[in-house]
Amino acid sequence: MKLKKETLQIIYAVISIVVIVSVPLIYSDIYDKLLYKTFDNAFVSARVIAISPSYVSGIIKKIYVKGGDSIKKGQLIVLIDDTLYRADLAKSQARLDALKFRLKQLESQFGKDDAKYMDIEKEAEIFEADVKSAKLMLSYTRIVSPVNGIVAKDVLHTGDSVSPSDVIMYVYDPITLYIKAYINAKYIRYFNQNMNIDIKIGKRTLKGKVIKIGGVDVFNVCNKTNPVVPVKIIVDKKYFKYLEFGMPVELVIK
Repeated sequence: MKLKKETLQIIYAVISIVVIVSVPLIYSDIYDKLLYKTFDNAFVSARVIAISPSYVSGIIKKIYVKGGDSIKKGQLIVLIDDTLYRADLAKSQARLDALKFRLKQLESQFGKDDAKYMDIEKEAEIFEADVKSAKLMLSYTRIVSPVNGIVAKDVLHTGDSVSPSDVIMYVYDPITLYIKAYINAKYIRYFNQNMNIDIKIGKRTLKGKVIKIGGVDVFNVCNKTNPVVPVKIIVDKKYFKYLEFGMPVELVIK
């Protein structure tokens, strides 16, 4: 009987310790939930540029960069097969050269006031424009980066057919990094314009500011199954070294 009584006392003691330890933790968790609001449907974004051909179509002959590569403004990043465009240029140039040669003959024989000379001169002007156009089209087969940036994603690859409406790759400008969040519509009341907000990346906490609520993609609010509102948050450039494009982050509102 004495042994049973001691056993019960031990059990009661263990239960008491568990309660003493657990209650503060439970209340602490409740307190934190009341004090803080966290949101995890957020990621690092930036100003993204779609790289596409200008006016030309063809087969991608070579891509000089890949996802994650840093690129400089004016750097050659894609080469489209230029065989047809070189042929067009050569054809127009040959016709122009022939007309110029004929003009020299007519000038030496009849002078520039000759009717035949003036007719051919007009024709030569047309082919001069054709040559300029052909050179321009040929230049478009060499696609250069419009900005200093980083390749976010390559869409097409060497050997793929491409036209002006096709995106070859996406490039982002690293000095335009910001946080993009999609907040459930019922929680958007916790967000205000110009409010300060904490951004958690692992164990590191960065400081940010809400600069825009809603936007072009605000139509998502109309989605009855998962209504969300886009929120844009900026961070100081000193934090950029901790950010990577596409990285998921957690928002904390105190």
